[in-house]
Amino acid sequence: MHRILISLLFSLFISTAGLAQIFSAGNLTEASITTRDETDIGGVRHIPDGNRATAAATDSVTWRLYQEKDWPELLKTAEKAILDGIDFYYLRVRAGVAARELKKYGKAVRHLAKAREEYPDDDFTNGYLYSSLALAGRDDEAAFLASRLTHDARERLNISLQGTLNSLSVENYLSKNSSQASLMAEDIREEGSYSNYRSVLRHQWYKNVGIDLHVSPRFNFFTNVSHITIGRTQHFSSAPNLVEELKETTASQFHFFSQGRLLLGKGWSAFSSAALLRGESHYHIPSVKSPGVYSLTEGSLRFTDWLFNAGIAGDLSWMTPRLSVTRGNISGWDQWQVNGQLVLYPLGNSSFYLVSEGYLHLDEQANNPKTIFTQKAALKTGPVWLIGEATRGTISNFTTGEGVVVYNMPESVHAMTGATLWVPLFRYQLNASLRYLITEKEGTTFVYTNATDFTTNNYRFNDHSLLISLKWNF
Repeated sequence: MHRILISLLFSLFISTAGLAQIFSAGNLTEASITTRDETDIGGVRHIPDGNRATAAATDSVTWRLYQEKDWPELLKTAEKAILDGIDFYYLRVRAGVAARELKKYGKAVRHLAKAREEYPDDDFTNGYLYSSLALAGRDDEAAFLASRLTHDARERLNISLQGTLNSLSVENYLSKNSSQASLMAEDIREEGSYSNYRSVLRHQWYKNVGIDLHVSPRFNFFTNVSHITIGRTQHFSSAPNLVEELKETTASQFHFFSQGRLLLGKGWSAFSSAALLRGESHYHIPSVKSPGVYSLTEGSLRFTDWLFNAGIAGDLSWMTPRLSVTRGNISGWDQWQVNGQLVLYPLGNSSFYLVSEGYLHLDEQANNPKTIFTQKAALKTGPVWLIGEATRGTISNFTTGEGVVVYNMPESVHAMTGATLWVPLFRYQLNASLRYLITEKEGTTFVYTNATDFTTNNYRFNDHSLLISLKWNF
């Protein structure tokens, strides 16, 4: 039976809604960092009495490096002191500023968040922490921080409260089977067979609209609706009945997806999602009256697939781990998945990062568990990002993106290779992306030896797709 694939662009892991309203760091003067009495080194913490002199020396050295804007040496000195057990407010702030200036936003967040625990109302710390969160793509946390600041503090720092609407996105996806014509021209008859049949994918057209909502300071909610239309060609061949027929047919599907995200604190969040897919697939069945005399009877099949997912994710200094479990029913078969993802930032920022994904898939239809692996690499070149990706494994009755992408077509996928161009526009208020993907798929030819018994032959082809995405950040 026909099933339908929903395909959605792998979103860039560095979100950018908060970047549209980052305050100017120039509004915070260097003098702001020394507004307190430095005789107590800004609130000494975790320093044994014997280390007080060393702490004072560290304060003097790091202040000098700060004034000289020697960010690499400042960060190195501060982090060594922290490892040696010297930890105080100004040291954390200076380390955070140095990390931000070096575009190591994850480290900046870690140090500035620690400093904020000491003085939560300090404008300098809050301002740099907010901008570091936004530059690190941690928009939910940036919005939460803004909600905890007083109105006057937000006015001074030029930080706006996040409204109800985080973002609005639209997508359009087109794909074409590059081998469709040659597959249709093939002689699918087997010697001694009674009849032969295959359904060959022609093209897909997908469109999507999504909305991300800021429900409360800690809770955000994303939902989207998509529709896809599939074009196919059915091929019937029977030597005994003198049947040779090509017939075009279509299938369509609506996909409803929603996900909630809850901030847990210290960079960690929990999420849960649900997906419902409902569609109808049209098909034809030949009715033979006598050899060479037949008709095609049209029918349709309605179907429903569903998925639930829950997991946890963390934003750390140089990596973002993500782990979730999916339960669902796809194509009439029960499914379990364990989904793992690790994003690494070798440079400490989004200018270059690596995404590794692994899946353990338990499919009721399959005899053994399946494993699927995906590797992506992203590089910032000027104002745009280039993202390369490769996926390997047997993909069928499968989902990615916690239910955003569902593979429920009759063909199985064995490899996907592609590239994405991601472009921020209007100071990150609009993000545009263009994704090109080559998908290696495997279809099935049914060879009937009589009216009920059959064997199968497999054939492979490449599906070429192009996805255009636009996202408005508010």
